Amino acid sequence: DKLINKDIIDISALVNTDKLDLRLALILLEIENAETMRNIIERYSKCPRIINFFTTMGGYNLIALIMAEDQATLESECVEKCALRSGEGVRRSEIYLIGSVHHYPFLPFKAIDTAFPTSWLVLRSCIIKQIGTNLNLEP
Repeated sequence: DKLINKDIIDISALVNTDKLDLRLALILLEIENAETMRNIIERYSKCPRIINFFTTMGGYNLIALIMAEDQATLESECVEKCALRSGEGVRRSEIYLIGSVHHYPFLPFKAIDTAFPTSWLVLRSCIIKQIGTNLNLEP
């Protein structure tokens, strides 16, 4: 309890991206300044498709690890309509689709959030696809 109360550890559920056949990608972004970066991170903090942000040093100063339920959705999010890549203050971006996760396929998933109600539906559809439709998983 002490470690949890001191925010040293967190107990949470992780999803196996391999078993659910989730698609992953890294979006590398060059953001023009620190304030814009903070705004972007805050704006997308509850987005179910963004697993995490990483600030970096180098040509690209912000990296987003994202996921989608299938390749078509991932490509659509990355190429066609990704507001993250085309937002104000983004100088340039690159996308790297992740082929496979080799070490540890379990990643956090923002499963239920009223700001992004589709996140639960995405996870549920992935589970049903893998184990069948006789699944009653209500949030």
